[in-house]
Amino acid sequence: MQLSCSLDPGPGFDNVPTVDPGVGLSGSAVGAFLSTLLGGTILVALALLMVLLAITIVGIIVVIPLAIVVGLAWAAGASVAFLAIADRLVGREDGWLKPLLVAALFNGGLVSFAVGAAGFGALLRDWQE
Repeated sequence: MQLSCSLDPGPGFDNVPTVDPGVGLSGSAVGAFLSTLLGGTILVALALLMVLLAITIVGIIVVIPLAIVVGLAWAAGASVAFLAIADRLVGREDGWLKPLLVAALFNGGLVSFAVGAAGFGALLRDWQE
């Protein structure tokens, strides 16, 4: 008994869609830009809201848990983003120790702020989908 294999999709499959990789890349870039912009906008709005609420005595009760939640979301987003960047730079063939160390080295100053904002935007994008 001999089996044969054909790459012909058969009847009814004459119109196979083609995929342009440029469209996927530009769509991904636009999506990343918009989700980061949305994340930054939310952070600025929350910061202004927390300042206004902190002025009132009753608002302080709301500000403290809100600040904790925003801080945790920022830290989670920054950690994910730093690990993704470090994984791209050094790889993880030897395990996760090397990317973790590189991510820890990146965590500082302006780089930390930019990556944290991008990571927070990515978390929001995943949450929206």
